[in-house]
Amino acid sequence: PRRALGPPVLGRALRVLVLDTGIVALSPDGKRAWERRGVATGGVTITSDDHVLVADGAKVIAIDPKGRTTELYSAPDAVFVTPPIVNASGLLFVASGQSLHALSFQ
Repeated sequence: PRRALGPPVLGRALRVLVLDTGIVALSPDGKRAWERRGVATGGVTITSDDHVLVADGAKVIAIDPKGRTTELYSAPDAVFVTPPIVNASGLLFVASGQSLHALSFQ
């Protein structure tokens, strides 16, 4: 059986569950939108347009509402330990055990 590792991450049209086996995104009617195996080292957040941000190992990835992934950032010698957070000006913050990384995509 799968076990939730925390409360769901809520977006406008997605409900994301972080489980001990991976990540599952559900639509508002409860149907599975997509699933990703493996537990992220840093965690999961969601943007206002339902893109899920995942910090896993040395990478930050974005998963769109249909489940397509895009690598946003990679830090070869890092292991991210916090969820990626985007502030109001569009900076993405994520921390490893040694550093805080601030990324701008403009």
